[in-house]
Amino acid sequence: MNIKYYMPTETARKFHESKNPVRVLVGPMACGRTVAALMDLVVNPVPEDGVVLLVRNTDMGFRHGDGHTLEQWFGDDDLCDNLLRNGLHQTKINGKSVILQLLSLNHNKAPLKMFYYSRAIIFNAETISDLVIDMICSNMTKLAGCEDPSVVFDYSGFENWHEIEKRFARDEIFWYPSAYVINETGDVSVNPKAENIHNLPNDYYKALISRFCKKETIHKFVRYYKKIKTTETTTYHMVGE
Repeated sequence: MNIKYYMPTETARKFHESKNPVRVLVGPMACGRTVAALMDLVVNPVPEDGVVLLVRNTDMGFRHGDGHTLEQWFGDDDLCDNLLRNGLHQTKINGKSVILQLLSLNHNKAPLKMFYYSRAIIFNAETISDLVIDMICSNMTKLAGCEDPSVVFDYSGFENWHEIEKRFARDEIFWYPSAYVINETGDVSVNPKAENIHNLPNDYYKALISRFCKKETIHKFVRYYKKIKTTETTTYHMVGE
């Protein structure tokens, strides 16, 4: 693998530093959640012959989303195809042999209980059922020479923020800043403090406002941020108010 140089954002840095066995990333599109979840395999190395489970709701979602990001950052052009075709891909991360297994819920290739996992990343966790998540967590194991196994949940939406806080009350939640802010007149603009914005094409979020996002939807997202409260077990960043 030819892994790209990685400079974590503020939220990602705190995410990597956490030793909590369950960590949750929540943020808007293109904020850097997926990159942080994947690069955590480099920052916090997987043990020799460790197995990393990657969970996605659909093949297409993995190919055009997480799998594409994985190939870009890990520099392995066959990685995504191998995972989609076989469900498995063996590679080296930090000089250690690691097995990646893909669980695509609409087209699973390898039995979930084929391995015990040292790490799991659940992408778009809001689309994954509690039953599947419980099965995954029951297959996590402590390997020789390895710290406690960990699970990373990647949430792309804010609508269920209260459910996220309730479910993960004893864990650590990392909220990325909103991509948008609302000014005094009620107009929507891009949050200048949005993380990862320097890595995106010019006017990326501005284009989303006109192409995909209804104004009332953005208002709703920003209001969710204002409702979220900091707890002792939650890492939360609210900017741009």
